[in-house]
Amino acid sequence: MSESPAWEPAVVVVGLGAAGTASVERIDTDTAATLRTVDDPPETPASLRDAVVDAAFVFLTGDADEAGVVGCAHDLARSTGACSVFVAEGLSDVPSELTAALNLVVPIDRDAVSPLVVSSLLADLFEAMMTPTVRALGHGDVRVVAGDGRVGRLAIRLPDDDDPTWVSPRVGGGERDAALVFVCAERERSPATVERAAGVADGVGLGALLWDQRIHERYADASHVKRLVTVDPEASPGAPRD
Repeated sequence: MSESPAWEPAVVVVGLGAAGTASVERIDTDTAATLRTVDDPPETPASLRDAVVDAAFVFLTGDADEAGVVGCAHDLARSTGACSVFVAEGLSDVPSELTAALNLVVPIDRDAVSPLVVSSLLADLFEAMMTPTVRALGHGDVRVVAGDGRVGRLAIRLPDDDDPTWVSPRVGGGERDAALVFVCAERERSPATVERAAGVADGVGLGALLWDQRIHERYADASHVKRLVTVDPEASPGAPRD
């Protein structure tokens, strides 16, 4: 059963360019998240800047190879005090100025995954902390996983797979800060089943590990597990965590 959070964050989701616009337009949600698109990223509407200024969380997505997308993501993140996450298709290298502006950058190999995964990842992240879809997590948990100046790697495990498939390039050499696991299905599963699917027993001692069920009709005949791992790209392997 979903529980109402004591405070619900203002969430803005922005699709930048053609790919980002398509990803956001695929999102079907019952939450109050604001969904916006920018067809021509260099020409960011003033109304969009105003919207992100007042937000608590800003989720951005687009294809890094499209003109203006990365620059617009950087500028929007710099113009807000919100927790900002950029899911960037085609991004193989994350410049330090981008991680300095954003809380979390998640590069996605566009050739390794269906475009639907980008849309559903965005939806999972904000639906995990908003009514009527909030369940075990909340906005504080998503904020902790996002961190500051972090880079994320996404893996997908299908029901018949023994191991997950990484759909993000490896960027940076730091140890894992946190992992957020979404067990995605059309119908609710038992807590024990969710914990097994999330690999809870295998994640002890490897930084913060959070998990949640994401139940939605978009996962009919498409159940899977998403594992989002975050690292500090500036840290050396074996360096102590903050």
